[in-house]
Amino acid sequence: MAARTESRKIGETEYTVTQMPPSQSFPLQIELMAVVLPVVGPLLKQAEGSEDAMAEALQALGTTLATSMPGEKFLALAKKLVCNDLVRTPDGPVIFDQQFMGDDGMDLYVLIGFVLEVNYAKFFTASGLGRLGQMARASLAKAN
Repeated sequence: MAARTESRKIGETEYTVTQMPPSQSFPLQIELMAVVLPVVGPLLKQAEGSEDAMAEALQALGTTLATSMPGEKFLALAKKLVCNDLVRTPDGPVIFDQQFMGDDGMDLYVLIGFVLEVNYAKFFTASGLGRLGQMARASLAKAN
């Protein structure tokens, strides 16, 4: 089976993401689960039922992740996800300190989401995290 490749424009840049090989994606998946699942599990229960609860759960998720992960660990994880030959711009592989400088810094979070979507879509759907994502998208769509 060939690796899936998808492209998406984020900010002003077109990114192409190719699925990681299993030897790279499985260890990273374990690392991601260790960070995300303890936070998201309780939020899935909290978010059931209402949009207000969903908004509170999303806010709590962001706060909890930001406070539970040291900056150096987040940076290392972000670089593992986006700074490899599998995530490219038209100019070549992503160079972290050039790509996310200044106003482009917030694009990092969107790109991380895209990389996770390409590499772990089934994991997020099967674990219930997909439901949280669907509720988040619906909540954001209503807000806009």
